[in-house]
Amino acid sequence: MPSVRRSLTIVLALAVALAGMALLRPADAATRRMPGAMTGYAFDACQAPSQAAMDAWWQSSPYWGVGIYTSGRNRFCDVQVELSPEWVATQNSRGWRLIPIHVGLQASCSDPRRDWERIDPNPAGDYAAARAQGTVEADEAVAAARAYGIGAGSTLWYDLEAFSISQTECRDSALALVSAWTDRLHAAGYRSGYYSSAASGIKMLDDARVDTTDHWVLPDQIWIAHYVSRDSCRLRWGTTSTEFISDEGWQRNRMRQFCGTHTETYGGVPISIDSNYMDFGKGSEPKGRTRMCHTDVDFPRYPGLRRGDRGDKVKALQCFLRKGDFYNGRLHGRYHQGTVKAVKRLQRRTDTLSITGKANRKTWTALLARGSDPLLKYGSRASSVRRLQRSLNAAEGARIDVTGVFDRRTQRMVKRYQKGRDLPRTGVVTVVVWDQLQQGRR
Repeated sequence: MPSVRRSLTIVLALAVALAGMALLRPADAATRRMPGAMTGYAFDACQAPSQAAMDAWWQSSPYWGVGIYTSGRNRFCDVQVELSPEWVATQNSRGWRLIPIHVGLQASCSDPRRDWERIDPNPAGDYAAARAQGTVEADEAVAAARAYGIGAGSTLWYDLEAFSISQTECRDSALALVSAWTDRLHAAGYRSGYYSSAASGIKMLDDARVDTTDHWVLPDQIWIAHYVSRDSCRLRWGTTSTEFISDEGWQRNRMRQFCGTHTETYGGVPISIDSNYMDFGKGSEPKGRTRMCHTDVDFPRYPGLRRGDRGDKVKALQCFLRKGDFYNGRLHGRYHQGTVKAVKRLQRRTDTLSITGKANRKTWTALLARGSDPLLKYGSRASSVRRLQRSLNAAEGARIDVTGVFDRRTQRMVKRYQKGRDLPRTGVVTVVVWDQLQQGRR
């Protein structure tokens, strides 16, 4: 995370004052639940990027999620030039997963060189002062989320920077604040998220999860700051695991910040960011092989076929031709005259195909790619990913497992296809890539 300093804007303070107990009612807001179920990459930047930058990165970057600094007295970028309810609504409509970040009070024993407002470490009344502070922090975060139009059920993230967990009162007052933060967010209809360094704040939280003596109320999702080497930032770390927390904790409810502040450029737009890998909910779990028309249709290759051929791949061809309204005969697995006529109908509809009646690789590619043209990138999970994987298997002989999940191999094959078509090697499937596939280009 970028460094933080003390600041609380007048507007946000007023919003908190006016909110009062109304915070306990769920909000009507513009966005769906954020971040939702997702496996893939997210970035966070001190300033919310411009709309032009967000659009360029949506089309060219591997990122699905964006962290935005919505509130907190210790934010460094407390004046957000671009951030507004309209900005939030636009990203929601594009498909971005939003990660609202609140940089509130920091641990009493955190870096003394920082000009931070801090958590009260007084243990009296079971850290009553820290708990009261946690409630106020949650109210402030909810007020900001509602003002920006971030929907109820979304996760709001408390940013607690690194500190020493060996000091009991410092550690337990931080736990008390996070516990009250979580309680209050739940009452207001939001989920609790928590960001900290793996070796301090995250380890503290996992220790509290294992030792239930004190019955802390723990966040719903965690964000682990644990960096790989700077040289490895662009290798795309693909795990949320770390040696500082057991695998049992917060399964499928984690994000890992694997690279600190650096600059990446997509679509010609550079942004200074931190990079993260997120794994939430069901995420991008693959499904089994697909059966359509009561037959297997997923193959590692789709070889050329002609009249007289027989077998499962002919039956699959007939199935896809039927789905495209080119064929209305029986699916018997024999490449007969009716199949020839159906293939010719497809070829006549596609300007780039020769009208031969033979199902060569170009014809297979065009047929398998037919349909809508949604933007896809690493982490996508949809039926359209199956179409993509099948068409790449036809075009490239890619031998991708057809799972409906945009995985590493799918990403590599997309880049190979883009290179062969003289397209930017982004690994992101745009309407341009779909058009090439639907034309049977290989």
